[in-house]
Amino acid sequence: MIMNDLKTTILKIAGESASALNGLGSPAVHAVRAKGAEALTGTEFPTSKHEEWKHTSIVPLSRVAFRADAAGNGNDAIDREFSRLFPETEYSDVIVFVNGRHANERSRFASSASFVTGLHGGAHAHREFVDTHLGTLVSPEANAFVAANTACIADGTLVRIPAGTVMEQPIVVLSMIDATAAPALVQPRHLIEVGENAQVSFIFCSVTVGDHESLSNVVTEMFVGKNAQCSWTLLQDDSAKASIVNTMHVSQEAHSVSRGMTVSLGGAIVRNDVVALLTESGCEANMLGVYCINGTTLVDNHTVMDHRVAHCLSNELFKGIVSDSAHGVFNGKIFVRQDAQKTLAYQSNRNIVLSDTASVNTKPQLEIFADDVKCSHGCTVGTIDEEAMFYAQARGIGKEEARALLLAAFMEDVTNNIPHEHLRAVINERIESRLRGE
Repeated sequence: MIMNDLKTTILKIAGESASALNGLGSPAVHAVRAKGAEALTGTEFPTSKHEEWKHTSIVPLSRVAFRADAAGNGNDAIDREFSRLFPETEYSDVIVFVNGRHANERSRFASSASFVTGLHGGAHAHREFVDTHLGTLVSPEANAFVAANTACIADGTLVRIPAGTVMEQPIVVLSMIDATAAPALVQPRHLIEVGENAQVSFIFCSVTVGDHESLSNVVTEMFVGKNAQCSWTLLQDDSAKASIVNTMHVSQEAHSVSRGMTVSLGGAIVRNDVVALLTESGCEANMLGVYCINGTTLVDNHTVMDHRVAHCLSNELFKGIVSDSAHGVFNGKIFVRQDAQKTLAYQSNRNIVLSDTASVNTKPQLEIFADDVKCSHGCTVGTIDEEAMFYAQARGIGKEEARALLLAAFMEDVTNNIPHEHLRAVINERIESRLRGE
């Protein structure tokens, strides 16, 4: 009954928002939304009986009376968080959303070689691209969260990087959620194209202000062209009442390179479904991730490397440190289809559990239908190395300092790959804060 109430609420939001689409509301977009509403009507939100969600209960979310119009009086707090996270001296290209709507007055964009704007406002100028690409990578039949996002498509980021463009600065996509007045539900839809031979990096981040619960249900469709290079960093470090369901599908053409980094440090329930589709020969996909969580935070990373053609490479490394009563989940799949000969695919998940009440569930998977491949996967779950602790203390390092140094070193081979110096420093400082139990 509770799950049905959540579905009813979202379907009502979808119906009410349809009339406000304006430039976004072409017949093709309306058809995509209708497909999402139809899928949601016939789908239940996942429970622990669903194999893909067996370790992640969303019952706490289903009990909240979320509102899509929950904006309150958190503007000052939003501005402070914005300036602290992404100072103008470090980031010149930032597109900001407040409760799911493009906030042009808070956004700043210095580069002129690409098109970055809100999906709602930019759809008319890029009608053919939106109509032919929106909803083609992520199907609403995937699960009820994707169906809900699709049924409620209203705004998000529209990015088109022209062929041959090299973006020197990252593009920041910042979602600010104001939950000061009521529980807030936001459902951004991001549509991104990286042209042939282009180079670009993205930072995705959400920040919630206010004492009410929030749910950010995000879907991103990213198309990476031939010989292009695209990197993205997903920073998830929100309040203890903020939940995130993030779905990202990245489609790569010949000889393109993608580098994805997921950093999960806080929140209530955090679920990431990230899929790399290697559709043409010579692709390289890299997925890295860290989760350093305490309290009662749950982080669930589900990843897919889908090798559809021959001569492609994928690398995946996720590391987690889990303490207090936090719960980490990792489920990584590598698909090697029949035509994907000469595939190279590597996957590893490593975890350290720091308390008796913390837990980790990990499940690396390989499904191989080709016979000329090199693939490997593995996982570990353990505690801090007591022998290393002994040797550090024997050299005069205090126990707490030795512990922090060892745990930071455990994360470094992932965090050192964060491409932006300022962001890397921010993330390392926040990881150290988590390790101190703050």
